[in-house]
Amino acid sequence: MLNLKSPLSAFLLATTLAGCSTIDPDFKEMSSAYSIIVEKYNNDNVLLNIVRASKSMPLGFLDIPSVIGTGSISTTAGLSASIFSANAASVTGLFSAGAGAVSSYSPSTSLSLNRSFNFTQSSLDNAQFMRGFLTELTPDTIHFFTKRHIPTELLYTMVIESIEAVRSDGEKQVYDNNPLLPSYPEFQQLLYGLIDLGLSSETVIQKINFGPPMDGAELYKTIAPIVNLSKDGFLLETVKIDGKDRYQITKTLPVARICFKQNKHSATVESLYSGSIFCAAPGVTPNSNAAKLKGTNDKKTTLIINIRSTRNVFDFLGQVLNAQLNQKDPYVVMLRPTGPYTQGADVSLPMLKILKDSGNSPASAAITYDGNSYAIPKNEAGYSNMVLDILSQLLTLNKIPGSIPASPAVLIK
Repeated sequence: MLNLKSPLSAFLLATTLAGCSTIDPDFKEMSSAYSIIVEKYNNDNVLLNIVRASKSMPLGFLDIPSVIGTGSISTTAGLSASIFSANAASVTGLFSAGAGAVSSYSPSTSLSLNRSFNFTQSSLDNAQFMRGFLTELTPDTIHFFTKRHIPTELLYTMVIESIEAVRSDGEKQVYDNNPLLPSYPEFQQLLYGLIDLGLSSETVIQKINFGPPMDGAELYKTIAPIVNLSKDGFLLETVKIDGKDRYQITKTLPVARICFKQNKHSATVESLYSGSIFCAAPGVTPNSNAAKLKGTNDKKTTLIINIRSTRNVFDFLGQVLNAQLNQKDPYVVMLRPTGPYTQGADVSLPMLKILKDSGNSPASAAITYDGNSYAIPKNEAGYSNMVLDILSQLLTLNKIPGSIPASPAVLIK
């Protein structure tokens, strides 16, 4: 009869095999790790292109369109035995126990856990991406960000290229949004003045005519296509031309525009510009056809707000970086919060804070370029994290197929 040298060996073998059944690839942990890595990858890519823009270098963007993760576990278990017989000289004696015979069993297990990621990295340097990247941002895009409660002072500082004030006698003054120019404080003063007056945006309903007006005979010939167009939101309206009824194909579209909210400064706005540039009252759907941007009073000032493209936004942030890294006269672009809970507060925050060769302090984004390290700190960074968020969304909008209508300026009077 065979005896175990250590009864604990069998127990350890059983518990080890039982414990292996509770180990599996933690896909939640793998997914979380991937998400964090991609977030930092995108933030670092944005910072890298801000630094490139500060050095007037070409910008380049990479994307990770797909990631495939795999995880597997393999287990093996074995049992080895050492048998000692009282009479091992014979075959029968090998399998017989006797006095002094000792036998032992040794369990063995192995566990192998494999986790791996396969990803593709593609360049966004193509005509489709660059077409939207180089096109001026539309009022619709600006209105989208204002509805997301992005601070007004931050959004307008990023997207406005310049403001032109044209008087009735034709005299024009241009305020450039460039922190490297000595006249930059004048731009900031004007922008904050407009924000305090209620500069904002809204969506208006615009009616667009398609084709010339038709008489009854022409309408009869095209009735079938008109019925099909009605499925796409087109309408058929009756209009009077020279006292006769004509039929016009129209369509209404929501269009964003820049306007001023009505507040305690409304009288000042109307005296400077025109009452038609006020935003509609809450609950009222404005009609852009009834609100002309050009006032009837020729003595009032006309404002032209030139909007940047996404590429120009990166160029501007490169100027912000150059201003604060200037060795002779460093200048940090500071913004005064204008929200409803911060008005009147004597506080300003840096728009974008980038540290150069600052060591290994906690950072939202960090890169090494041309032998120097650059980092956006996590703490006491002002609006920096919001800047990363806005830039990330602007880049994502440019990745969507489709044409973007050109809108180089917004005319306000």
